[in-house]
Amino acid sequence: MTAQKHTDSPFAKYHLIFDSVRDIILLMDEDGTILDANQAAVQAYGYSKNELRAMNASKLRSPEERQKMRDQWEQCGEGGLFESLHMRKNGATFPAEINLRWLQLDGRQVIVAVVRDITERKRAEDELQRANRSLHALSKCDDAVIHAGEEKSLLENVCQIIVETGGYRMAWIGYVEHDEAKTVRPVAQKGYESGYLESVRITWADRERGRGPTGASIRTKSPHVIRNVLTDPSFAPWREEAVKRGYASVLGLPLISEGNVFGALTIYSGRPDAFDEVEVALLKEMADDIAYGIVSLRYRLRQTEIEKALRKSQYILAKAQEIAHVGNWAWNPRIDEMSWSDEGFRIFGYEPGSVRLTLEWFISRIFEGDRDNVREFAYAARDDNKLGSIDYRIMMPDGTIRYVTSVADKVVRDHDGTAKWVYGISQDITERKQAEVELQEAKEQAELYVDLMGHDINNMNQIGMGYLELALRALELEGSLGPQYRTFIEKPYEAFESSSRLIDTVIKLRRAKALDIRMEVVDLGRILDEAKARYSLVPGRSITINTHYSHVRRYPVMANVLLADVFSNLLGNSIKHSEGPLAIDIRLSPRAEPDGKYYVVTIEDNGPGIPDDLKAGLFARFHRGRTKAKGTGLGLFLVKMLVESFSGKIWVEDRVPGDFRKGSKFVVVLRAADE
Repeated sequence: MTAQKHTDSPFAKYHLIFDSVRDIILLMDEDGTILDANQAAVQAYGYSKNELRAMNASKLRSPEERQKMRDQWEQCGEGGLFESLHMRKNGATFPAEINLRWLQLDGRQVIVAVVRDITERKRAEDELQRANRSLHALSKCDDAVIHAGEEKSLLENVCQIIVETGGYRMAWIGYVEHDEAKTVRPVAQKGYESGYLESVRITWADRERGRGPTGASIRTKSPHVIRNVLTDPSFAPWREEAVKRGYASVLGLPLISEGNVFGALTIYSGRPDAFDEVEVALLKEMADDIAYGIVSLRYRLRQTEIEKALRKSQYILAKAQEIAHVGNWAWNPRIDEMSWSDEGFRIFGYEPGSVRLTLEWFISRIFEGDRDNVREFAYAARDDNKLGSIDYRIMMPDGTIRYVTSVADKVVRDHDGTAKWVYGISQDITERKQAEVELQEAKEQAELYVDLMGHDINNMNQIGMGYLELALRALELEGSLGPQYRTFIEKPYEAFESSSRLIDTVIKLRRAKALDIRMEVVDLGRILDEAKARYSLVPGRSITINTHYSHVRRYPVMANVLLADVFSNLLGNSIKHSEGPLAIDIRLSPRAEPDGKYYVVTIEDNGPGIPDDLKAGLFARFHRGRTKAKGTGLGLFLVKMLVESFSGKIWVEDRVPGDFRKGSKFVVVLRAADE
């Protein structure tokens, strides 16, 4: 009887209907004792029908849900729909939707519970909820990208959005370093991190610490998911620290620009298997948008810096043009329009942008006598690519005349050769022209003075010297000139003679400076021979001049007739600044240098020498030594000027190195000429 009681059910006649229903059906009394169950209940809970009939329905709920059961029954009345967490025989749970209803079956009041396993629906709802969170986070990240003004704040904002809006435990962004270790350098993070990034070392190299979600996503340029940090072997290096912080699954996303990975976004969830296909796709789109935002922001910042630099360059150029009175211009011959820089307008006396510029308007501002030349200059550049410069006069708005030079330096043409643009610059050269006029006037005036000295004053000197010579001879013939009175005639004669020499030196200086004496091949040996002959016999002095070079061969140099004055001055100075017997040695020898052949002349004497403190300024204008010898102070200045005009060099040394008292040595180096 007992076995029959448990096997058979008073509701057996309904089993055919019950078992055909896919949902769980439980019949219970008012205490919750299960009176009967269908086959779907057996399959869902794992109990047999007999086991179910011996149970209270509360045992099918998870412990935390059992206390809600009585309240739900009381609320159901004629019917109610509830959700609860049910538990299988093996302890596993599943979400269930319960439809409770009181019914009369065969005269008995029973509770009918239709239970539906909503695991898949809950999973779909959860996935949809996560997708919506991700979509919302994507939208907020896009908004942050659009309004970003600084890279670091952008990175921190998107990490915060991912955590707060996306519902993830932690997110961080790292940049790829191309060092030996291939480091991933963290640049921003938000969420529960608690020193995690400091405790782990992450690389994108293909080794143990580079095979996690971050390194793998960088290397493969694709998302990489760790579905469970407890079981995935590739996450072993970071598992302990991740578990401490409640990380259960991880997603690595590469940051890519133009095919190159420059960083990664890594997201941590507190739930295992948190990243489904839809969620990964949305988060990948977010990573792509973040990468685009970073690159765009860098581009905008770079453009801002370029614009600042350009504005600075334009300002510097404008100031430079203003200071130099230089303006740049461009002429479009096809539509006859010109554009000028601000200084271009100012050169012509107009405010920048105050007039419409055409070639004809420009020519109308040119002095009438120069217009045709300027027009031809412009057409030659346009038609024949003839680039160059032209000077002309312009009329200012107030009627004054100023001088301008224009340079055409570039012509841009169409494919058919038609000139599109002619570019150039213009400069106000009024001050230069005035300086040139003043310089020419000063030159003419100086030449007048030199001519006056060289002709009229020198003639008067010669007349004075002639009369003094006649007077001296007449008095000597009469025998009336005593020794004490001879000085009265000789001194004025010496003064006239010195004045003539000074005039001759000034004329030579002018000619050397003006370079108006034709350069030619000169035999340096012959010049030295002539200088020796001139100074070997000096009344009242014992002068010995020794030469140390061949008198047969030639020593050709490029110079002119003034080269003789160089060595006349040097020998004359040696004699003039010494007393008693004097020995002079002249040496001439060739010297090979990397840039060609030279001749070196040395003139040594055993005179008083030149102290070191005088050597540096010896060739300066109006320099005079410490001897009692008289002079103009122009001799060695003239020597240096002449030598340099011949592309040579001159300096002075001690004849005996280190002891100036043993005499001086002048060295002259001149470039050899090809005969």
